[in-house]
Amino acid sequence: MGLPGARKISDLNPGTRLNIKVKPRDLPYDRSGVVQFRNVILMDTSSSVKGEKVITLKLENGYNVMLDEERIRIDGVLDDENIFDSEIRDGGPARNPSSVDSDEELPPITIISTGGTIASRVDYTTGAVHPVKDGSEILSIYPSMANLCRLDVRTVMNELSEDMSPREWVVIARAVKKAFEDGARGVVVTHGTDTMHFTSSALSFLLRDLPGPVVLVGSQRSSDRPSSDAFINLEHAVITASRAVLDRVVIISHEGPSDGTSIIISGTRARKMHTSRRDAIRSIDSPPIGRVVGKRIELDIPPVRLDPARKVSIVGRFDRTVDMIFIHPGISPEGLDSMLKGKKGVVIVGSGLGHVGKRLIKVLKKHIDRGMICVISSACIQGRVDLNVYSSGRNLIGAGVIPSGTMTPETALVKLMWAMGTAGSEGKDRIISLFKEDIAGEWGSSTPFSEGL
Repeated sequence: MGLPGARKISDLNPGTRLNIKVKPRDLPYDRSGVVQFRNVILMDTSSSVKGEKVITLKLENGYNVMLDEERIRIDGVLDDENIFDSEIRDGGPARNPSSVDSDEELPPITIISTGGTIASRVDYTTGAVHPVKDGSEILSIYPSMANLCRLDVRTVMNELSEDMSPREWVVIARAVKKAFEDGARGVVVTHGTDTMHFTSSALSFLLRDLPGPVVLVGSQRSSDRPSSDAFINLEHAVITASRAVLDRVVIISHEGPSDGTSIIISGTRARKMHTSRRDAIRSIDSPPIGRVVGKRIELDIPPVRLDPARKVSIVGRFDRTVDMIFIHPGISPEGLDSMLKGKKGVVIVGSGLGHVGKRLIKVLKKHIDRGMICVISSACIQGRVDLNVYSSGRNLIGAGVIPSGTMTPETALVKLMWAMGTAGSEGKDRIISLFKEDIAGEWGSSTPFSEGL
């Protein structure tokens, strides 16, 4: 490769900045067609494609490329320091991801990988994004995480978030419980952002007596993109898990579209509010409980006392027969009646304060009288359901509908699933009692907080 005596690029450490020249195949470097790239970052030297060793480089424009090692000549090393380490932690040598437990002074953190964009990597031969196969791959993508804590990475599934179900919620809860039993100070759950707020609500209801934080984190854009939020999101999640004095389930999300500050959102108050923005996950009807600014934690809730000796318990189960129905102009009583047949529980997403058309109330009452549990939420997302303002709301109360307060429709759905599954054969009164119990802040305050209005 290159001129006699030139350093092999595979001898350099990932994170090294350098200038390179890349030549077409089977041509010398002094011929036309050689392309020079400046200020590239060496990402990986261990991959191969069709039996040939390839080098992954991050270009100055932020995109990654994968090149045959034999086509690359080093044209100058700009910085031998591992930039991954210097950007995440001030000082200290980079640690090898395979020996991440070498520093006993760092707090032990478990990362539970479930899939999603943040736990994906790019196949540069096809351009496709694929889930990582195991925990070691996560550390190869984010090697600097090893400098923040003693990492234990466990892959429990490789599911896109749209494929998550109550079965997966329970698997994740058991993995969290096991991680704390094995001595974790905190737990990070990597998860796709689309349904992360469902999972955070589910874990909030299932997990009790937590000795430390459970932090869900995802990313909107994969790690190869210049605008990726994956690196800062995972860094702030690990900082929260290792340093925050919290004993609850939370989500980490960008505070704004730019890097810098992340918000810490209570697990039952989160919702994805944009398809692609990096700050898509917001706190609904309750302010964020804290922020991560750089490497500093700022909490805005009363302090708690963490007890590492606490024994985590998993309380309850989920009834998967519960459904959610959005009410819209033109929906017919016959259509609603058909959708409710056989349902044991339903969350109705009404308009405004929690309204449905007067012709639909009789249909709801018919199914409530046969034993169905009916909860009503609002399509407005922000604000409290209040059935005492208009006659249609009072008629819903008379029919036996249960208002969901300031819960998002998604949290109300998960809560009803949990209440019905946990009550089992104890009956309707027990289900309603469990649903109305405030377990993890899902009922909110008397004066809801509204963001962006």
